[in-house]
Amino acid sequence: MKKFGALITNAAMIALSVFMFVFMSQPYFTFKILGQETANNGYYFVENISTDKLTDDGKLVAAATLVLIIVASLLIVFALLNLLSSFNVIKSKQVAKILSLLTVLLALVAVVVSICALTGAANIGKKTSGNIGDFKF
Repeated sequence: MKKFGALITNAAMIALSVFMFVFMSQPYFTFKILGQETANNGYYFVENISTDKLTDDGKLVAAATLVLIIVASLLIVFALLNLLSSFNVIKSKQVAKILSLLTVLLALVAVVVSICALTGAANIGKKTSGNIGDFKF
């Protein structure tokens, strides 16, 4: 039964890490001004992290997204290794404990960094407004 629980939790961590990459490709913001539509996703923020195109909140989203890419990659690797140790492919008990601890810590870091990215995105959305004649955006 322990192996089944480890299979479910590690598979869920791997799936959620893959979903992090997928969700970063979806538009965070879509601006439609005078018929022209611009969509900014997480990878747009990472591409422009060192340019002057981003505000301070945009740089927060970019830094959090970059850290989230690294953490999600590490989470996939450590969840796979944790899965191997739970099925006795990796036989050391100490390594199994360390892998389990690192997997949980990486999941917590992913949650905290995701909250930072969402906070920055919410601040960008709150600050982005304006009027062109009778049109409010």
